Amino acid sequence: MTGEVLGGFSCALRSRLSRSVSLALESRNVFPAFAPGARTGSAGADQGASSSAGGSAEQALYTRSIVSGAIASCFHLRDPFVGCGLVEVGTLLLSGQPGGDLDTILLIMALGVRGGAEVALSDTFWFYAHGELLSAFRLQDAPAIDALRTPRLTASVGAGLLAGF
Repeated sequence: MTGEVLGGFSCALRSRLSRSVSLALESRNVFPAFAPGARTGSAGADQGASSSAGGSAEQALYTRSIVSGAIASCFHLRDPFVGCGLVEVGTLLLSGQPGGDLDTILLIMALGVRGGAEVALSDTFWFYAHGELLSAFRLQDAPAIDALRTPRLTASVGAGLLAGF
């Protein structure tokens, strides 16, 4: 996914356990923001496999979407700042051509951190903005594209509205 710009949305259910600690369950759906860029993966089970033409058998792959869930444990520092630890699990959906049928589904697992700010707009609503860094620590093996690897580190930014009930 190196160099790709992705967009998406998320929904979260968060519980404030104390004045300074909260726990959130999040659902995310991410998709390419622009025309998808291709990445290359090995088409054989052996990374060094060669095609009959003498080159390596490679297949162009395009990100269709990433669907995941995350658990965020957050510490609310001095208002308005917040810092979180994240654990994310989801799927990376790939196709062999832009807009084509789904070819591959890979399992993604990642750990990361989030830093941000939350500002109260009223007793019920807060505006938030954050940045996060995620590091994938495992990508499910897929014999058809075993050379494909997830990036070591991804960064994202987000903003939204929180409602308290």
